[in-house]
Amino acid sequence: VRVHVPWGAAMWFPSMPMLLAPFSPLEAFGLWGQLCQSWRQRLWAENTRKEVLSHLNFGVLRLDHDKSISACAALAKYIPDTLHVLNLDFFRCHLGQAAAEQLASAIPPGLLHLQLGLTRSRVGSGGLRRLAEKLPSSLKSLWLDVGSCFVGNEGILAINLQALPDLKSFHLSAENDLKVDDTSLQFLADGISSLSTLRLDFSRCRVSFRGIQYLAERLPALETLQLS
Repeated sequence: VRVHVPWGAAMWFPSMPMLLAPFSPLEAFGLWGQLCQSWRQRLWAENTRKEVLSHLNFGVLRLDHDKSISACAALAKYIPDTLHVLNLDFFRCHLGQAAAEQLASAIPPGLLHLQLGLTRSRVGSGGLRRLAEKLPSSLKSLWLDVGSCFVGNEGILAINLQALPDLKSFHLSAENDLKVDDTSLQFLADGISSLSTLRLDFSRCRVSFRGIQYLAERLPALETLQLS
């Protein structure tokens, strides 16, 4: 969980680590609510606690395998089914199959907007497949970054856009993966007919002009298109 420490406060905590321990987001908001109450902002704190039931941002950095599993397990335990917007960032963590299983179980069935930042998280093709299986059909926007995760075509082919009929915005980054080629791009191209926004980053992958041409022939009337 990212915690901002004002300038000057560090002198009181000279050895404070970036992450003390994984804990539940709702517990964090409870502590923050107490702080607001002490500053006579109780109403604001109460309203924000209600908002967290529908919107949640959660990010961690460079967790090892065991702590990644603990963080994902906490999310699975505390995220409510009423959540509408979920933004998760596991930059350079060691997720692996077990943590991906926990993370997949944390995705609420009625979610509308999902952002998963998994850059260099070692999620692998198996982990991505498990996450893709849990994508709710209610999604309206999906932002997925698996750069340097080496998920390959096997992982990308698990992202079935045709099973997401309400999806309007899709962002996928799979950069630095030499196991991703035209097969992945062509598979995704067959499921983009309902989109208004499409962003794809296949930098330093094995995507060729043939794959791009296949995509171009199937593009709907997009409002936003970004290809890398």
